[in-house]
Amino acid sequence: MDINIDKEHGYVSWHNGDNTVTRKVGRIERACYHEDDNYVEVFIGEHGEEGYIVFSMDGDIVCSVDLIRQQYVFLNFKDILPERTKNVMFYKKRNALYCLYEYGGINAIRIICGDRSVTIDIPAGIHPQYMLAMDSRATLVAETDEADQYGRYRWNYTIDSENKIICKRCLAY
Repeated sequence: MDINIDKEHGYVSWHNGDNTVTRKVGRIERACYHEDDNYVEVFIGEHGEEGYIVFSMDGDIVCSVDLIRQQYVFLNFKDILPERTKNVMFYKKRNALYCLYEYGGINAIRIICGDRSVTIDIPAGIHPQYMLAMDSRATLVAETDEADQYGRYRWNYTIDSENKIICKRCLAY
């Protein structure tokens, strides 16, 4: 699918069937279409550092994250992100917002589903980098103090919200 970006005027547009959907966003860095989940994600600010907006194909806002103001809108629920949020990911398979943040020297992941949330503390020695939405799971990519036989330190961890843990899976590249 083609997504058109007008950075000068702050517009993004795409085709939904026979209709063209256009939204004013401002400070657009880039946009992408997620074919498997059928939504458009627009990143705001240089390298997406200011936040992003997730649109349904008909142009409705599914989720909006403002990393400058540290707030979000998700499922028509508006709230403040956890203090010192580093990374936020919308995970369509769970219809949840995943926030990677730090409090009191501890790294944690807060999983937000409307007005409910779950927090998972990340064990010491695991240094989170970012999160990824995979087909069957949400994943944390982190560096650790533990190297494999070739001296690589970056690992993928499955985020298990039901048991409130992260589980090491495999090396990350």
